[in-house]
Amino acid sequence: MISEGGMAGQAMELPQKPKFEPLKPQELSSVAEVQYQQVVVPPHRYTKLCEAWMDYFYDPIRNEMKIDIRMNLKKPRRVELKTMPDAPDMSNLQKCVRYLEAFMLGFDP
Repeated sequence: MISEGGMAGQAMELPQKPKFEPLKPQELSSVAEVQYQQVVVPPHRYTKLCEAWMDYFYDPIRNEMKIDIRMNLKKPRRVELKTMPDAPDMSNLQKCVRYLEAFMLGFDP
């Protein structure tokens, strides 16, 4: 109970909540560098990879995950992945590598 001269009849106004912009993925990571990964393509999976390249690998990885992807045809054949500056999540690179590794082990998309 507050006596005379106090704030019994007055309501205290609280300061407004601050409005912060969401952080970009590059700001979340302490390393804002471009990251690279490579996945080696075994000879027995090369033909299957070529058949499924556009539908199951290039389009989803490039457009949905925002990861640059290319197939290096020189020996040893490999798929190279690189993060893009506008990638929504920095873990997308590792997800794409795991997806490609599963395909190389024999799983079909």
